[in-house]
Amino acid sequence: MTESQLSEPGGVRRRTLLGAAGATVVAGAVAVPEAGAAEPGWPPLTADERAVVLQIARAGAVFPVAFPEFGEPGSAAGRAVPARLRTAEKSLGPERLAQVRAGARSLIADGLQGADQDTLLRGLGERAATADTAGRTALVTVTALALATISTHFAAGAGSTDRAADLWLDGLSRLRTSTEQGRRGRS
Repeated sequence: MTESQLSEPGGVRRRTLLGAAGATVVAGAVAVPEAGAAEPGWPPLTADERAVVLQIARAGAVFPVAFPEFGEPGSAAGRAVPARLRTAEKSLGPERLAQVRAGARSLIADGLQGADQDTLLRGLGERAATADTAGRTALVTVTALALATISTHFAAGAGSTDRAADLWLDGLSRLRTSTEQGRRGRS
């Protein structure tokens, strides 16, 4: 979403909603790693799946507000790197990794791999608004892995990280709905 879209009529409300969601995500999640780390031989994510996770991590690092440093070196966006993703990925058990894979593959199938940030955010909001339970779970788990990639205060397999990821996705979904309603109102 662009700054101009946020400043349209009702934009203050959207900005407030997303700012509050971002602050809640930041405040709500010191997490504990998942009990079972990935088993040896469990297939890791593919390069394409990792690319999508890193896209989500970079978007979440700056939208709706800049993610805090939490005493870690560099910006959150600068921490969205393959080495940190692999570290977070290794903490996942097989079932959780399968959910992440499903979420990443669904986003790839939607054409979001390599998309610009606005397109990615709109696509995430659309999927969050329309996914069935299994699809939403997969979307939350891939987003939680992205969150764990940019901050060691989050663990990719922890419930609090899932709640933070779900809250961010809910904000994107609400922004999508609000934007659609605004367009229909102007027609």
